[in-house]
Amino acid sequence: TSDTLLIPLWVRHHWLLCYLTPDNIDFIDSAEGVIKHNEMNDVAAFISSELDGKTRKVRIIATPQQPRSSNECGLHVTINAVIATHGYFVPKNAGHTHRTISYDPILPSVELFVEREISMTQLAKKIISQMVTNNIAL
Repeated sequence: TSDTLLIPLWVRHHWLLCYLTPDNIDFIDSAEGVIKHNEMNDVAAFISSELDGKTRKVRIIATPQQPRSSNECGLHVTINAVIATHGYFVPKNAGHTHRTISYDPILPSVELFVEREISMTQLAKKIISQMVTNNIAL
């Protein structure tokens, strides 16, 4: 929607997603621990000050984790952006646990979307299907 902003962040050779709403700044990270909580607060304060000066609540969002030592963070950011815009993520403290998932099997679908051969809705369905196959709770 027009009241949200997705910001991919590059921190220490790792991509994560910042999802900005009028009231919250959500961090969606497929490899937690790369960016520390105090750094998230600093990033959130900087974004808000540059945007409109409004104070927002900083939240960490429960999201599937990338496999250890994989380089899928960029793909996770892209897919997390699709999932976030469809309203599927919840704050980490809402009782959801992290599961590990490789999105490699849907990379061809992402490429088809980029080439405009499938729609956003079709891509979202493929992502959700992969998550269901891997028992990832939404």
